[in-house]
Amino acid sequence: MKIILVHPSDPSSPSIGGDARQTLNFLEYFTKKGVTTTFFGVKIQNNNGSSNDFDFIPILNTGTFFGFRFALGMMLRIPFLKLPSSATILSYRLMYLLPFILLCPKNPKVLRTGSMPLFWVKLHYPQFLKPFSFFYKRFESVLIRKVDLLMPVDESTKQYYVSQYPNITKNVIVIPVGIDLSKFKPMDKKTTRKKYGFDPEDKIILFAGRVERIKGLDFLIKSFKSVKEMEPNAKLVIVGRGSDETRLRRLTEEFELTDVVFMGFQNPRKIPEILNCADVVVLCSVSEASPNIVREAFACGVPVVSTNVGDVQKIITNEWIGRIVERNEESFAIAITDILNLEPEKVKKECIKISKNFDLNQVNRRIMMMCQKMEAAKQNQLPKES
Repeated sequence: MKIILVHPSDPSSPSIGGDARQTLNFLEYFTKKGVTTTFFGVKIQNNNGSSNDFDFIPILNTGTFFGFRFALGMMLRIPFLKLPSSATILSYRLMYLLPFILLCPKNPKVLRTGSMPLFWVKLHYPQFLKPFSFFYKRFESVLIRKVDLLMPVDESTKQYYVSQYPNITKNVIVIPVGIDLSKFKPMDKKTTRKKYGFDPEDKIILFAGRVERIKGLDFLIKSFKSVKEMEPNAKLVIVGRGSDETRLRRLTEEFELTDVVFMGFQNPRKIPEILNCADVVVLCSVSEASPNIVREAFACGVPVVSTNVGDVQKIITNEWIGRIVERNEESFAIAITDILNLEPEKVKKECIKISKNFDLNQVNRRIMMMCQKMEAAKQNQLPKES
């Protein structure tokens, strides 16, 4: 089996973003299993990002890019590469499959997706949504039929595609997100807090992810203002970077909130330790599909308070492991304080128990098996070469 992974990230500089981490998890899993793997990405660090285990093809030499630039870069590069026609191409974005659909028609193509198209446009540029939708729908309707296997991470994403394109139903299978339970696990809270400079008596409310408008952090900061009135020792810790950070810092100054800590970007290898510092993890996004951070928090024994997005209703299944709250600042604050006042050991035990369902190795094994079956079926359909 040969596989080509496509994502605008650098394997030597892991991202905190969910799609990037999952793609790099695939990279690690496939190479460990001896699968011949090629990674199309970007080069952020000075090193070449590759190893003896896989081939790295950097398309851009920058950490800031737009999707079309990455796709265009591949369009210009692929004709000069000798890619095996049997290699399965796996990507988290339909746009990144476009160059392969046009230039590598024989290769099996897999779309692993967990986000609704056009939501970013709807959130940031609603005035352009109607014309952009017109063109995107036509782009999508042509390309989606060229995808051999669609693997959404949740049922809602599946229903979107099946309702739009009924003819692809037989090529759609839901495979949920997995996490590495060997990395995300309970650790000694006193030790991790000392390492990252937090006091033992702090009530730490943790957000980890991209600091963008879609993550709803202004809503979280407003809710935290109410939390402070009920829990004087509460501290809000924001891990991640993004374009919304300056605006959010001004908001904390406006509310005179001195217990909001912006930790900035942290190497994903440190995230398990940082999660173990927390008393509760929060997710306040406007939109999600199947958020990694909820599962990662549970694996570390930490409960989650979340807005009702994506598939969190299927993950947060009892009140010991978390709360799902409608988008109301006061209700969100009350849910956080309720969790903070539960018996910690009982909460930890219940969170760890449910996390056993999210083993990354089982998920990756399913994905590899599906790719193998799809690749074999694709090869059987091709005419034999004389």
